[in-house]
Amino acid sequence: MFFKTRDHIRLSYDFSGTGLVVVLLPGINENRQIWFKQLIFLKQHHFRVLTLDFRNQGESQRTYHGQRVFQLAADLRELLDYLKITKIFLVGHSMGAAVSFAYLALYGSVNLLGIIDVDQSPKMINDQTWHYGLKNLTWESFPELLKLPLPSPTWHGIEADIKEKITEVKKNNSTNSSANQALLIDNAFQDWRDVIVESKCPIYFITGAYSPYFDCNFAPAITAIAPMTDYINILNAGHLVMAEQSAVFNQALLKGLTWISDQR
Repeated sequence: MFFKTRDHIRLSYDFSGTGLVVVLLPGINENRQIWFKQLIFLKQHHFRVLTLDFRNQGESQRTYHGQRVFQLAADLRELLDYLKITKIFLVGHSMGAAVSFAYLALYGSVNLLGIIDVDQSPKMINDQTWHYGLKNLTWESFPELLKLPLPSPTWHGIEADIKEKITEVKKNNSTNSSANQALLIDNAFQDWRDVIVESKCPIYFITGAYSPYFDCNFAPAITAIAPMTDYINILNAGHLVMAEQSAVFNQALLKGLTWISDQR
């Protein structure tokens, strides 16, 4: 299904199931099929599931306009209002987690049951105050490092049936990667630590032990200073945790959703 924002940008989304609503947010240059196994799993556990492709990604409209994390959070809010959804869990992978924090910063925690961050450090630029950002990214190398090709995001590749679904979407939808370069730089510039520390809703972190992008120790580092936070680290997984170790990830996801519910 498709929805047009106030910017007249067409977003593609799926919404189905029963019970509490879990919103699955993909990372940059991903499409919503990355969550294929989680969508099935969550519906089996009686959740309603909303997945979407951000502007310029997946099956959504190609555009140079609005390539900022806060704009994507506003797009999400418009879609939720359109669907009349008022209570949600946000589950974001990589940049999708940043969109979750932007949503929290913009709209507060009134409608948020909780957030699950999947392998996204709250601060991507390493400096004297934070050593768990994107590997090798410092103020001296920003933003030039981001113009170079990133390493493969996985530890040992993603599961074949998920890859097939992702590839099918990419084959049928041309890409506009130059617009997403601006989004990548905007995402990397953010620092969500204050948003997390001051959050009134629970936040759970799921990391990949062998992520080529982030040191998984960012999770214990942020939970040490932020109340209402917890984390789990998944072995034998890289950055695309949910697509590399889907069965293990799904149990961690359910554990995170249960933990969040217990905090409220």
